[in-house]
Amino acid sequence: MSVTHLMSTTAEAGAQRYGLLIDGWKILFSRALDSHDFGTQKQMTKVVADAYTMGSMFLVGEAIDITDALEDIAEQALTATNVELNITDAEEFSDALSAHVVDFDAHLTSELALQIERDIALLKKTLRDTYLSVSIAGRAQRLPLRTALMQHRIAGVTDVQFSFQDRRNAKWPAKRFIRSTWRHNLLALYNDTVLMTLADHGVDTAQIRHDDTTSAMHGLEISIASNTDLPTYADIRNEAFHPNANAIVARQV
Repeated sequence: MSVTHLMSTTAEAGAQRYGLLIDGWKILFSRALDSHDFGTQKQMTKVVADAYTMGSMFLVGEAIDITDALEDIAEQALTATNVELNITDAEEFSDALSAHVVDFDAHLTSELALQIERDIALLKKTLRDTYLSVSIAGRAQRLPLRTALMQHRIAGVTDVQFSFQDRRNAKWPAKRFIRSTWRHNLLALYNDTVLMTLADHGVDTAQIRHDDTTSAMHGLEISIASNTDLPTYADIRNEAFHPNANAIVARQV
C-alpha cells in the first residue's frame, strides 16, 4: 500500500467514525419531533446538552486514533527519508519532530471540535426552524400542532443537512469535510517530517514524488531554503498538495 493510499484509507476511517456521530445526532432530532414537548425550551436545552455529550464522547474516543495515525505517518516519512539518505542508525523522533506531531494532534482535534460546534448549532437551528414552520402552518390551517407536524414529516423535509461552508460559500457535507481535514493533516505532516529530516542532515533540496509518474509535478525539484532560484515548498504547496493529492515530498524520485 502506497503512503498516499494509507492517508486516504485513514482519512476515510475518520470520516466514517464522524458519520456515526452524525447518525446519533439525527436520531436525537427525530426523537425530538416525536416528543410530547416538541418545540419547548426544555426540549431544546436537553437536545443540545445530549448533542454536546455525544460530541465530547466522540472526541475522547477519537484522541487515540488521532495520535496513532499521526505518529504512524510521521514514522513512515522519517523511515523513508532515512532510507533515501542511507542512514541505518537513525534515532527515534527528534524533540523538534515530536513537538511538531503534538502540534498537529492539537490542530486536528481542534478542527474536529470546531465542526462539532458548527453541527450542533445547525441541529439547534434546524429544530427551532422546524417548530416555527410547523406552528405557522398549523395556525394557518387551524390544525393541531401534531397534525401539522405529521404533514411536515410526510413532505420529507425533516432531515438535518450537516455541512461545512468554505470561504467561497460552497457547502460540503460534514462527513466529506472531515475526510478532507484528516487527509490534509496527514499529508502535511508527512511532508513536514521529510523536510525536517532532510534539513537536519544538511540537505537543502527535495523533489515531488507523484503516484502518477506522468504528472507535471513528478520530479519537480524544490528548495528547502529560500535563497535560490528553485521554488520552495511554500510556493508549490497549494497546487501540488491539496487534501486529496497523490503526491509527497521525497529526497528524490
